[in-house]
Amino acid sequence: FLLLPILAHAAVREPKTGAVTFQATASPGALAIRGNGTAPTGKLELQESADKVEVTGSLKLNVESFKTGISLRDNHMKEKFLETGKFPEALLLLTKQVLPKKGQGAFEGDLVLHGVKHKVSGLGEILTAGDGTRTVKASFPVKLTDHGIPIPTFAGISVADQVSVET
Repeated sequence: FLLLPILAHAAVREPKTGAVTFQATASPGALAIRGNGTAPTGKLELQESADKVEVTGSLKLNVESFKTGISLRDNHMKEKFLETGKFPEALLLLTKQVLPKKGQGAFEGDLVLHGVKHKVSGLGEILTAGDGTRTVKASFPVKLTDHGIPIPTFAGISVADQVSVET
């Protein structure tokens, strides 16, 4: 078996479709605030071997595109807390993250949000359709205070510091 060649190849992928979703919990009352944004842009390099895929690259998220379904809440979120006029995009940086070819795997990366770079970790998965199309999924929590974002409070209701993100 030592003479068997190890086959690996790299492919650079640019997102063609996709979305960003997020969920924050507010209290009292455990109110779930759900939102979404447009597809990320950027490039991911997928280096494959027999049983794993190494992922390197970056994805930009258009923070200005985030919507929760209530325009007043959206305006407050973007103008007062995320300050999208100054920080219209977030950036997820991935360096040599190893994921299994099948199933989910843990990953770590750097998230630049609100002008602050901070480590994030979560779960990633690479799905391959019958036609060879790849879908890369990631989910991770983001602490608002890690990025210098004040905790939103309105009429006695406060949003939790941690927000769940999926892309």
